[in-house]
Amino acid sequence: MATSPDIQPLQAFRCRSTDRVAHVPTFVDPKTRGRIVLWSDIQAGFENVKSIWKGTSLVPFLKDEKFEQILPLRIAYRPDDELELDTTGTGQSRNSRDPSISSSTSTETFPLSQGSMHHHAKLFFQPSASTTEFSTGAQIVDALAITEARSINSSLSGYSTDTIQNAQSIVLAQNLSLNHSPQDPMLKEAAIVQYLNQRFDRLQIESDRNRNLQEQLVQMQQQLGMNQEEMLRMQQKALDRLAIIQSSVQALATQTYELHEYPIPRLFIVLPKTLGLSGKIKSIFSDQFRLYFLCECGTHTMSEDSKTPHHIHLAKHDGYDLEKPSAFFERFGSYVLTVMNMIKYGITAAGLVVPSLASSGIVNGIDTAQKHMDFIKKNIAPLVDDTIKFLDGIKRDNEFGAELAGDRTDNSEFDQLEALEGADLRQLESYLKVKDQGRVLGNLYRIVTAEGHVKWVCFDHYRATYRETAIKRLKEIIDANQGIYAEETGRIEITITSKTLAKEFYDAMVKARWIQELDITLRWDATMDDLREFANAVTKANVVSLTVDGTFFKRSALDVVNRTRRFNPIMKLASNSRIQSFRIKGFEDFFSRVTKSSLAPAPRLRALSLQSELPLQDKARSLDSLLELYSTLKTLDVKLRQSASITKTVSDIISKLPQLESLRIDHGTFSLMSIVAKSVVKSLFLATDRLDHINSNDLKAIRESCSTKLAIKYISQDGDEDRLPGILHTSEFCCIRVTHKGTQSLMVATLAWSLYELFGVITSEYSEELVSLSVDWERLSLTAGFSQGRIQNMIMIIERLDNLNPGDLTYIQQGHLTRLVVKRIPMKGDKDRLTDILRHNQTLSHLRFRYGKEDDPDTTLEMKLLDIMTAISSNTSSELMSLSVDYQGLSLTASFSQGRIQNMIMIIERLDSLDPSDLTYIQQGHLTQLVVKRAPMKADKDRLTDVLRYNQTLSHLEFRHGERSDPFTGIAPEMRLPDLVSVVTSVLCTLESLQIDYEELKMTASVIHGKTQDISVTIKQLGGLRSDDLSFIEQGCLSRMEIADTPREKDRDRLAQILQHNPGLVRLLIGHNGEHSNAISSDPHMKLRDLAMLATSDTFLKLESLEISDGNLSFTPDITQGKISDVGMTINRIETFSPDDFKFIQEYHLTKLAIKHTPLETDENQLTNILHQLPTLCQLQVGCRGERSFAIVNLIIATRDNIIQERGSCGLRTFELMPASMVPFDMLACVDDDTRIYSHLSFHDGSREFNMRTWIRLKCRFEDTAPVKDFVCQYGWSIVFFDGFNIDGNTFTRLWNHIPRTRTPQLERINANTGDIAGSSLDYLAEIIQRSPNFKTLDLTATLLYKDQLQVAETLICQYRATMIRIQLTGDSSEQYSRIALSIPTRSSLPILENLELWPNAGTPFTWNNAQWIIAMVSGPPRGLSSPSVSQPSLQATVDEQGRNREPEPAQPWKPLRKILLRNVELQPEDWSDIMEAIDFSALEYLDLWNSNIAEEQFGILVDRMTEDREPNLPLRVLNTGNVDPAKTIYSQSLAGLMKKAPALKVLTRF
Repeated sequence: MATSPDIQPLQAFRCRSTDRVAHVPTFVDPKTRGRIVLWSDIQAGFENVKSIWKGTSLVPFLKDEKFEQILPLRIAYRPDDELELDTTGTGQSRNSRDPSISSSTSTETFPLSQGSMHHHAKLFFQPSASTTEFSTGAQIVDALAITEARSINSSLSGYSTDTIQNAQSIVLAQNLSLNHSPQDPMLKEAAIVQYLNQRFDRLQIESDRNRNLQEQLVQMQQQLGMNQEEMLRMQQKALDRLAIIQSSVQALATQTYELHEYPIPRLFIVLPKTLGLSGKIKSIFSDQFRLYFLCECGTHTMSEDSKTPHHIHLAKHDGYDLEKPSAFFERFGSYVLTVMNMIKYGITAAGLVVPSLASSGIVNGIDTAQKHMDFIKKNIAPLVDDTIKFLDGIKRDNEFGAELAGDRTDNSEFDQLEALEGADLRQLESYLKVKDQGRVLGNLYRIVTAEGHVKWVCFDHYRATYRETAIKRLKEIIDANQGIYAEETGRIEITITSKTLAKEFYDAMVKARWIQELDITLRWDATMDDLREFANAVTKANVVSLTVDGTFFKRSALDVVNRTRRFNPIMKLASNSRIQSFRIKGFEDFFSRVTKSSLAPAPRLRALSLQSELPLQDKARSLDSLLELYSTLKTLDVKLRQSASITKTVSDIISKLPQLESLRIDHGTFSLMSIVAKSVVKSLFLATDRLDHINSNDLKAIRESCSTKLAIKYISQDGDEDRLPGILHTSEFCCIRVTHKGTQSLMVATLAWSLYELFGVITSEYSEELVSLSVDWERLSLTAGFSQGRIQNMIMIIERLDNLNPGDLTYIQQGHLTRLVVKRIPMKGDKDRLTDILRHNQTLSHLRFRYGKEDDPDTTLEMKLLDIMTAISSNTSSELMSLSVDYQGLSLTASFSQGRIQNMIMIIERLDSLDPSDLTYIQQGHLTQLVVKRAPMKADKDRLTDVLRYNQTLSHLEFRHGERSDPFTGIAPEMRLPDLVSVVTSVLCTLESLQIDYEELKMTASVIHGKTQDISVTIKQLGGLRSDDLSFIEQGCLSRMEIADTPREKDRDRLAQILQHNPGLVRLLIGHNGEHSNAISSDPHMKLRDLAMLATSDTFLKLESLEISDGNLSFTPDITQGKISDVGMTINRIETFSPDDFKFIQEYHLTKLAIKHTPLETDENQLTNILHQLPTLCQLQVGCRGERSFAIVNLIIATRDNIIQERGSCGLRTFELMPASMVPFDMLACVDDDTRIYSHLSFHDGSREFNMRTWIRLKCRFEDTAPVKDFVCQYGWSIVFFDGFNIDGNTFTRLWNHIPRTRTPQLERINANTGDIAGSSLDYLAEIIQRSPNFKTLDLTATLLYKDQLQVAETLICQYRATMIRIQLTGDSSEQYSRIALSIPTRSSLPILENLELWPNAGTPFTWNNAQWIIAMVSGPPRGLSSPSVSQPSLQATVDEQGRNREPEPAQPWKPLRKILLRNVELQPEDWSDIMEAIDFSALEYLDLWNSNIAEEQFGILVDRMTEDREPNLPLRVLNTGNVDPAKTIYSQSLAGLMKKAPALKVLTRF
């Protein structure tokens, strides 16, 4: 209803019973400023009025924030509505009460017959008394015409337009005729009747024609009625829903929080980043939504002169992406939905004003120029609607799922969280991607209202509340005292050192006002007057959370009189009607300096922490007295004397504090933390240094107070295993390892705990000090790492998905997992459970499923590969990096990038054993590498063709031969080499490498554009080749060929034919399988001469490498463009060297000769003859035992001198004296008990002078081997490396006493063994090092079993750690290794260390501290820095003939390790995980984990790290996993990936 400004607006009302309409004046509500209508005014205008209606909806009276009717009763003004008043009390409209009365808009249909028409005519024209009231006939006619027209219009409703027009024309014509007919009434009546009779006949015909239409209209009217009823029901449902929304919004708006409950802002909304997203979302990702906090301004931020609007609005921040959106909406969805509805509809309650979305006031707080915020300003309404639709959809899905489950009481958390508690708020930040670390969320500021309630407001409203000048002065004083002021939260941490400075601070704090949290240390011996001034300032400043540190309060000489009441002012603060959280710490005997007068009730106090022992005897100041005064406490932390009864104390506290939620008691020998609800202990956490500190009374208290959920943390001691069952009632408990502040504790807990509860207790106990945590249950194990109180990574190993209990699932669905291993393929019934776990853990980077035992009957119920992969692809995020699924006959390993498969390796036992569903998945085309462990049968040709055709991404394909026990191995049905190669190359276009391995033949090839190239063939025995394989080889495509056994004479023609057909051979190796007998046989081997002649013909112009061996001799020429330039020969034993052999080597102008085994004294003449008869010989190598070294060196030098004397020159340039059997000298190896000497002599042309360098490892008593002593005496100056490993006595000293001092020692490196050095040897070692100008590095081999050797090791480390390049430690206890760690705690103290070797005795458990030291040792240097410049020999000593040194490297804190040996090492799984994550692979060449207890998941981390390393190739050469069970499974799947990253890798897996 429109009104002018000068007229008071009126509300229209209509009485249902009388249809009377009246207008009632309205008034302005002075509180809400909206117009209202008073109930008393309505009653004055309408008697007996019962209720007010708008159609079928009741108009309610207005209510306040407590849902109570506002007096006097009133309704809201509705300017555009005419409201209906019910005076009967039935609530029904007039139409519904009396069918005979119809409103002007209602319609009724009557059958129109001829009789009824006559009835109407008689009705209107029958004479009556009433007609005499009209003065003229015209008036009568007019009245009748009007009445008839109305009657006919009513009767003809539902007829066609033509019919209605005919009826109306009758009345019109009648009216005209009457007006022009004679005035005789009787004549007029006759004329009318006559005319109507004529027209009614026509109407009857029209009525019959329209009867069908009339029936259809009746049906349509009935349907319309039903639709109207449905619309009314939907309208009522919408109104009910709106009422529920209003109720939830009202509850949220009126909820208040106190300081300890409100750590971060509570009001926030979530908006999609794009419009229309709610209908498109199938899986939630973090980049789809952002969270925005709201400013909680209102009446509490208003001031008299404030012009700033004080309604809730968006904070001035660009919002936060969601870290785990699925888990976020699961936990906070219902709460967010309530806030979104509040924003959409608006509300005014409890001092808060939320404008409705229509006014767009919610975005008034945004003043940034960022593009996304501009988008929000323009589209806030549709974005809010999209979020509400999305959350409503989640809610409907949850309700539908609960209905299917048949249990609506156990609904999801989505429907349970409508208001946030303190714990919810503390967890909120973990779901946000916070970039502005250190700032309060949303750039909001915390204030406390006069009622003690916490609000978070923007800077504008904060500035309007506080005084800027006073705040600036306060900041200056805090900075001057090196304090901390967090303005956003109103928190101050400060230390005041004098009374004068304290006065300045108090004045500034009071003027600034509203300081909410104060943590203060008064660093002088304050008197009672000083403390009184402090207390007055705290009260005036309205501090609500106070922490006072009294560490510096001693016995003040100035305050002797007030000694017994000195701390009264501080105690009185607890009851100043403002403090909500009160904590004292550092006070010495606080309660002995407090009198009864300082104790008063504290109704506002919610949290109390008293870190001073409470007296037991003084009733006035006892714990009981305090509890009576502080009965509203929710959190209590007290320190009791050790003699206090824990049983009575706990029960008294719970009985006197009905609102208590958290209890912590420090009881001397142990501390106790308990969660309480409704005066019942729900869980109990006990921490003690030793289990035997818990006496029998304490045990009784523990058992009585908490019979199910009990956890005990302790430091492990001998005998604890016997005490635990008595404490826990049962042996069924889990073991937990907790790491914090550089120490480790053990913890046990009853199985009644859930993961969620355990983690809550532990994280609250250690807060940000927590480093790592591991839980070992029977059904699962878990390892988590923490940083600043937040989970950084979490590894979980689950036995079976169907064994998890609801509590486990609740915690798993919080979304912290980064790695998950399920040790049993999920069952078909676990599909939904698996989906939930994956959907809630979007941070998963590694996922693995294993198959059960071979005899497990449940294998038929396992989820198929297709189902598992579908669940993974549909429910994991882009964080997933690797996946492994192991079935009995099939295993799959995949790597991902941005949610897409990058590399997938599949290993299949047999093609013919594949399940149809597995084949379906394989044909989806994701494979990049395929290994078939059994060569396909001929019947598998079509299946193989399909697999290859659908996987055009394959780059590597491998077929292996079956096991010897396989009954199908080697029989005819196998597809042979030509068939396999033909199928593969005809189907695949992307293949890069192909490997086919039969028992007697192995082929590897590169494939380019479907053509095999660079084919290598390894033949076991030439005579064992099948005809079809031979045909393939003779196609002439080979580039490399190896024949393991030396060919027989009968194979001469076959070998010649193969060589003739393959002129493109680049490498040929014959007879590399080792030695064989030369005894006469009916089937002898081919001679070396014959083999050489076949292989060195002019046919092989591309041949680059050739090696031929007949068991005794090995022939290795250098070939360039098919021409032999230099020839090398290896002789097995010189005593077997025949004249024919000698003649053969003379023919080929031998330049290099190697003799593998030690020449005996009787062979010396033969060796001399060889040197004389081979003038072209320039390089000589002789394998030699240590005791023959001196004689052989002298023989070679003397023979060369003789040749020079005879001929004037000698071709021999280098001579290498090598360990026996030509085994390379390894400075790191200690594999046998033989003395090993390696010497390299380089001779000058035509001169007897020579240079000599020697490496020696002495493994015998020096005096027992005179030749070795003679060698050292004469050639000791040439020693560059010395190792006197495991020699009894002071051998080291005696040895070096025999080294001549006439020449400068070349010593560069020493292996110092603690068993070889003792006493004065340490001093002599220092002297030797000082005498050696070339000395660079020291190896330490330390046996830590004995005290004196341990001390020697510590001394050596302290003196020479800067030069240590290798450390080997052997011990039998963790304490021994801990002592070494104290000397070298970090790698910075070992800058050039390259080899770390830990070799404890089997069964020696390592502690967490040992593990942390290992982590420090194996970690790489900080990135961006380079290695220290130290030139070192390689792992296998080689000599540069030109004497060149390696290029110097830039300086770095330390060098990366090249060798890591962790043999027999036993660690906890989480420690292995940390070590595997820490290893630096950049320079690592050798990794040895032999006989360690590394678990499968941790071993998998190692493999993942190697395959995912950023470097294209790793230098790793050896990986020893002997006796490590998990390696069997891991390497069967990952060997190809490892070999690709480390091409030179050799894996040792002897079990």
